[in-house]
Amino acid sequence: SEMCKETVQILTDTNVLHTIVEDFKASPLPVPVIIAAISFIIGILTGLSQGHVAIVMPIVAALSPGDLNLAGVAMAFGVAGQMLTPTHMCFIVTLDYFKADFFKTLKPMFILEVMLLTVFSIYTGYLVTDLIYIKRRYAGNVHAVDALIMMQSAQCHQASLKILGQTPQVL
Repeated sequence: SEMCKETVQILTDTNVLHTIVEDFKASPLPVPVIIAAISFIIGILTGLSQGHVAIVMPIVAALSPGDLNLAGVAMAFGVAGQMLTPTHMCFIVTLDYFKADFFKTLKPMFILEVMLLTVFSIYTGYLVTDLIYIKRRYAGNVHAVDALIMMQSAQCHQASLKILGQTPQVL
């Protein structure tokens, strides 16, 4: 926690964070695509969830404070990269213990990660499109937008609990 604060402070004081954010916003690629690619690559390079979180999350927080969709993109793609790399310690220990072949094991993991990221991207895209519609439709009424977004979040939370097999609480 303290180390993360120091890293963000250094990035802010040196103006590097501001430069990164401005470059991402000026890019012809959508910001979620850039964040996904960077998180995936850093996940592959580090093999640790702390690695991609420590590097990407300060950028995500500066790009759009409070945007959980962008944070979700960073997490999902970072973890996917982490799972597919030989630098991930759990993967190496498992391969060694079961005397498994790296590439034979990598193929089904790759297929599952692609499926997971595809479903995540479709769902997140739908959610973001829905939220953009809500914001545009009720642009003049800030309280209505906030109420609708909170309602949408509560519905997503209840749907997630149902998928996990837990009983949703009535809000």
